[in-house]
Amino acid sequence: MTPEDEKIIRSFFDKEGKLKSFPSQLNKKMVVLGELAKNFEEGRTYTEREVSEALKKFFPDFATLRRELVDGGFFKRENGIYEKLKK
Repeated sequence: MTPEDEKIIRSFFDKEGKLKSFPSQLNKKMVVLGELAKNFEEGRTYTEREVSEALKKFFPDFATLRRELVDGGFFKRENGIYEKLKK
């Protein structure tokens, strides 16, 4: 992780690890999503509910986070099953 990445994480996450806001800039968004993705095991499959419950702990709009994790290439989604991809 670069010093710039660490700065982004510090500015978007509070001391308890909750997301204060979701960035709109792509590079910042990818850093935040990468940090969130660390809470999931590579190669393991999750139901949509499991992903939602995990993300709810970080940010109220967990549906946006879930969708962004797929769009950002951190997860693949098929038939309501999510799998964390290697990044």
